[in-house]
Amino acid sequence: MAAEVKAKFEGKWTVCESENFEAFLEKMGVNIVKKKIALQVKPSLELSVDGDKISINISAGPVTNKVSFQLGETFKTDAEYTGQAVTEFTDGKLVTKGSPNEGKLKGETVTVVREISGDQLIQTMSVGDVTAKRIFKKAK
Repeated sequence: MAAEVKAKFEGKWTVCESENFEAFLEKMGVNIVKKKIALQVKPSLELSVDGDKISINISAGPVTNKVSFQLGETFKTDAEYTGQAVTEFTDGKLVTKGSPNEGKLKGETVTVVREISGDQLIQTMSVGDVTAKRIFKKAK
């Protein structure tokens, strides 16, 4: 599976379009200052695969978040709103489900689905009844 993930997803991607991202941030409880910054920056995502280990490095302006994991194994996140997560490779998609930190999100799971469509990486993020998309193009 890691070889298929590497072939499909590995590389550097830059966001080119967002849909319903502001509503997603609001549902996540992001404060107004962080929300304004998040809506203005154009993040890049770099995904690499080394053996069974997958690493995702997201750079958004002054903020960088890196997470490394193995498929099917629970891992801790540095995210403010989720404490741990698990990623599966299902039907050609990377599906991550994150458990909320105590007191955040009222117990709602955060789901992030990454899939390749043509030359784009589509990242669909859901929490409760709110869904957002971020569309990335491969960086040159």
